[in-house]
Amino acid sequence: MNLDLWVLGRRSEGVRLMGSVLLRLLSRSGLHARAWEPPRSGIPSERMVLRLSTGPERILAVPSGCGFLVAFDEEAVLDKASDVSGVILFDPDRAKVPAGTLRRHAVSVGLSSTGLRLAPGRWNMAALGGLARLAGLDTGLLDAVIREVRASEASESVAEDLLAAKAGFEAAGAAAPLAGLRLPRSDRKLLALSGAEALSLGALAAGCKFAAVGPASADSRALAWLEPRAAEYGVVLHHAPDDAGAVGAAIGAGHAGCRGLAVVEDSAGAARAMAFAEEAEIPVVVAALGGSCAAPGAAVPSGACRAVLVPTGPADVLDTVVEAFNLAERFQAPVFIMLDDSLTGGTETVSRIRLDASIDRGVWAPAHPSCAPGNPSPPYDRYSMTGNGVSPRAVPGHEGLCFAAVGAALSKLAAKRRSLGKGIVPLLVEGPTDAELTLVGSGSACSAMRHAMRHFNAGGQGRVNVLALRCLEPFQAEEALAPLKSARKMLLIEPGPSDSLSRLIRAETGVSIERRFSDPEGRPMDADALIRAVDEALHG
Repeated sequence: MNLDLWVLGRRSEGVRLMGSVLLRLLSRSGLHARAWEPPRSGIPSERMVLRLSTGPERILAVPSGCGFLVAFDEEAVLDKASDVSGVILFDPDRAKVPAGTLRRHAVSVGLSSTGLRLAPGRWNMAALGGLARLAGLDTGLLDAVIREVRASEASESVAEDLLAAKAGFEAAGAAAPLAGLRLPRSDRKLLALSGAEALSLGALAAGCKFAAVGPASADSRALAWLEPRAAEYGVVLHHAPDDAGAVGAAIGAGHAGCRGLAVVEDSAGAARAMAFAEEAEIPVVVAALGGSCAAPGAAVPSGACRAVLVPTGPADVLDTVVEAFNLAERFQAPVFIMLDDSLTGGTETVSRIRLDASIDRGVWAPAHPSCAPGNPSPPYDRYSMTGNGVSPRAVPGHEGLCFAAVGAALSKLAAKRRSLGKGIVPLLVEGPTDAELTLVGSGSACSAMRHAMRHFNAGGQGRVNVLALRCLEPFQAEEALAPLKSARKMLLIEPGPSDSLSRLIRAETGVSIERRFSDPEGRPMDADALIRAVDEALHG
């Protein structure tokens, strides 16, 4: 059985801190978890929601239902209390649960700030203690995690956090001794990984030594994990005045032979800068975070020769970043990674991650001068035509290997584009090959698709399989055509209201997918709504 939790409050009230503590507490209790929070705002007074689901098996979708609710104020109570199926934690000093609001068997537990004598701003810690008590988690481990997460704070502040958590733990037990859910803990240790953390770890694993961020990406703390550790790992972190400047700086690093990453939100500015990298055959990786770059239904930023990769979850972000750098240098081309809001704002537990990735730096020209005095060999031709379109690469400073970055011929880029398409990991159908229904999608929707497949294939049934599209440019039409044409029924899953993915599939393969499911707001896929849509498609 899973615990589905919603936390409603304001950023200034420590909602994000609660999420960090909870995820570490659950993962170190041997429990899988998945959480989501809006990733791109630092306004303290803004209302925010933290959605979290945890249980003994891998969680593939954030909760649609609300088993537990932590309500920081009256507005949160009125907004969500009627949906609670288990327990609502609230502060009676700030809110009341109106009579008749709660569903049958639901319980309200009031943790009064004044009654518990909490220090100012510590109600979130009391709520953490109450949650730990109601979920049957270890209070000693909770104390250890709070100390770890708050290690940079003064000892007096941490002591107040611990007192508040203990007070909430004891008060919840006294108020509702029979309420709650006892989660099955184990000795296994899991890692809680967010999409933003995976982006930083992937860059380090890939040997990236230069990272540039645009202003919006910097404000969203996209590289928050890497920023305080950049100097330790020899990474130069550059804050650019705009997204086009961030891409230009990363291109400069790539031209000099350094693996460069740009983190942006403006797709138009990024696409224009990447066009130069295509023509000059300069490797660069650009990660687009939510916003206009990876907004639901955003057009794929295609070009003469570039790759567009779409990870399917936080853990996949790390592997995709490594793959992107290898592709960029092997084919001397820009690689675009699209990260929607569900990825950048999502966190999930993983059993392991790989940081010992293999590095492929592509084809380089010989280090010795090719046109030194007395050497009759012809001058170095940076853009020489080869069978696969990839010519030996050099960087400024190599004597005898000087060249002007004027750009390659279109015929050369076309040949390289064909080679690039063959160098990308091929598509694979997940699940039974003779399924009744094939779910087709990309990005964060793929986790929800796998959730639906697990639901409908329970008990050994083979009703649903999944075709996850991780590369949208160059589109792997030949690999996608066979599973698309052999599918008995298909349901296209898109995270937003646009039909851009269906149009892309139709344009590249000629296959039209009539059934479609999407979230009009581009939020994390509603798992229950998707289950209903899949059920209708199976019986339609």
